[in-house]
Amino acid sequence: AQAEEAVAALNGGADPAATAEGLGAAVETLDPIRRTGGVGQVDANLLDLLFAAETGGAALLRGAQGIVIGQVQEVIAGDLTDPVVADQIKALDAQLDATLGEDLYAYYAAALQDRAEAGVNEAAMEQALNALR
Repeated sequence: AQAEEAVAALNGGADPAATAEGLGAAVETLDPIRRTGGVGQVDANLLDLLFAAETGGAALLRGAQGIVIGQVQEVIAGDLTDPVVADQIKALDAQLDATLGEDLYAYYAAALQDRAEAGVNEAAMEQALNALR
């Protein structure tokens, strides 16, 4: 109950240090965490909650080790002009193009089969496979 009250206070703008002190806990500030790179520093479930929160938003997670409260202090936008990021975006675009191409081909082939009412002659298929064996 105290942890839930602390989260509500943090979400209302309370000072993190004072809130932690009231719980007999300490504030630990982490370096910036990426959505996919924070696991290890922060439990993945808490990470999901924090990435869903706005700046200043807090969340709590109950786990085997106890309760952890996290608060988003700052959101740092990615630099889309960074060459590494630009390369990653290009790779994702290429992957998306390939996936969409495969999907479109599959839908097109299925539509043609439906229109032609094409089917598989199981007996002829089995006979052809037996001839190859």
